[in-house]
Amino acid sequence: PSRLYCTASVGGGWEWDTGSEYHVKGGARGLEWNRRQPSSDDDFAEGLDFPRNYRGAEPNQSPIIAHEQGQWCAFPDFKEIPQYTGAYKASNFEIFRDLLRDHGMASQAEKFLLSSGRLQVLAYKYERVQTPFTSTPYYIILPTRSSPKSGIPSATINISCSRELSP
Repeated sequence: PSRLYCTASVGGGWEWDTGSEYHVKGGARGLEWNRRQPSSDDDFAEGLDFPRNYRGAEPNQSPIIAHEQGQWCAFPDFKEIPQYTGAYKASNFEIFRDLLRDHGMASQAEKFLLSSGRLQVLAYKYERVQTPFTSTPYYIILPTRSSPKSGIPSATINISCSRELSP
């Protein structure tokens, strides 16, 4: 087919639509901070077979485009604030800077930046490098670019299928 149809592009908050030919969901993310430690044999199979809001008794058979996979927040670099002006003014960076200052922690800004960046790299490696290659479904990894102001150096789209797609 020349076109595929999807009713929503969302991380997981909307109801599952059985009429969509593919789904854009956050279910193929691998880090479950509140439940367990990452492991070298983790895979995304459960999140793809039974994504959030999926109500079927049998595993999902439609392709999933993973929403914001590999994108984890890092603390902002306040030295970048002056480079954003006008409509691109970094007001979000200023909010974080002011909150640190108001709580007597402004001197720790660089430590927050570096430690959250290190955590972001580890999370990215786990979710974008290691786990897709240990997962049962196959992945097509398509990189795209995002704005530096978003705090995310690059965005990536993963198209993941638990069955073969017919041409």
